[in-house]
Amino acid sequence: MRNLLVVLALTSSSVFAFEGGGSISGGTRGGGNSCGSDFAFIGKMVYQRILHNEYFKKNINLIALKDAITQTSVRETTQPITDAENVRYEAVNYPEEKIILVHQDYCNNRLAKPNAKLVFHEYLGIASPGLDAGFNISGKLFSETGLTDKNFQNLLETNGTDASVLNLRNKELVAKNLESNSVELEAKNGQFRLVVKCDIKRPELVYHKLSSGKVSYQSTFKFKSATQCQEVFGKALLSDKIDDLDLVLGLESYTVVSNK
Repeated sequence: MRNLLVVLALTSSSVFAFEGGGSISGGTRGGGNSCGSDFAFIGKMVYQRILHNEYFKKNINLIALKDAITQTSVRETTQPITDAENVRYEAVNYPEEKIILVHQDYCNNRLAKPNAKLVFHEYLGIASPGLDAGFNISGKLFSETGLTDKNFQNLLETNGTDASVLNLRNKELVAKNLESNSVELEAKNGQFRLVVKCDIKRPELVYHKLSSGKVSYQSTFKFKSATQCQEVFGKALLSDKIDDLDLVLGLESYTVVSNK
């Protein structure tokens, strides 16, 4: 029995397998950044976000869903995924074999991922075949959780720590008040100010949102390590102006997720 899903133009060639197993607990991704590992990881994030939701607790077997996510093999294919009427789809599940096939076009299009409803639907097809016909359950993922596909994209990119992030990318910053272990970085457009404090015991970044030159909002984010803090601090030492700082601040973990 198969449950088929959503549409894309497809081509032909080979298939490779990825075992989407591992712990259901957050943050673990196996298999690097392959499409299979991303798909399985999004499934784990969906499970975590619906686990205590009353609608999903009432309408699906959460234990069976957990088993489906941890035990199903997710395989990427370049072969067309079609039904008897030659309608083309992005994914198909095989409950008896515990296999999900995902087409390469979906895998190669980062803008299409994570498509959390698709992932949820396919795992429901493994856990309870026929239950999610017409997306009657997976279609409620966003309305019941209050999350969006962008939130699941953030979870994928932050390794499960943050559904919401603050991106401070491609901003021109001016270094001010440089001291031995701290520095202020103010956005040239005047929208925010960052205070980087590289105390070895508590490296942190304080974000100030500015309005008419005054602080309208303030929040503190921990660096993951003193080294991460020093990488940001070092940019201020090298130049009075910084335009290559790529900061991502996690709004759930309150950590500096990325500082490339």
